[in-house]
Amino acid sequence: DLEDWGREIGKIRWTEKRFDVWLIFRKHICEIVIEFYSGPKEIVYEQKLKIICKRLIETDEQQLEQQDISIKSYSILPDTWYKLNIPISVQSSEVIKFECELDYDFIPEYLIRNRDHRSLSIALKYFGGIS
Repeated sequence: DLEDWGREIGKIRWTEKRFDVWLIFRKHICEIVIEFYSGPKEIVYEQKLKIICKRLIETDEQQLEQQDISIKSYSILPDTWYKLNIPISVQSSEVIKFECELDYDFIPEYLIRNRDHRSLSIALKYFGGIS
């Protein structure tokens, strides 16, 4: 579900500690852009965001296989907006899977007593490619 954070920020989607994003590109892409909020200031620790990029390919036996393209790791601090630019070469019509994992998650109820018991990690604003 999307949350509306107002006119300046727009809509976001909270993720869990581990999440996957699948993208199909209509044109050649040279960079992936990820914009996100790292979580509330009550989280007092730095954590790592690991992103594994995989290309979906068809084998000679006409089966689908995932081929690693790159692995990136980023240190992120709480209560901070990030815009990551990840260099990548993707051709038109390719399918790319991004396996994302963080060290920690949080439960809002334990931090701000709002009856929200979901396990959350980061708030995604944008995840896409630029040519």
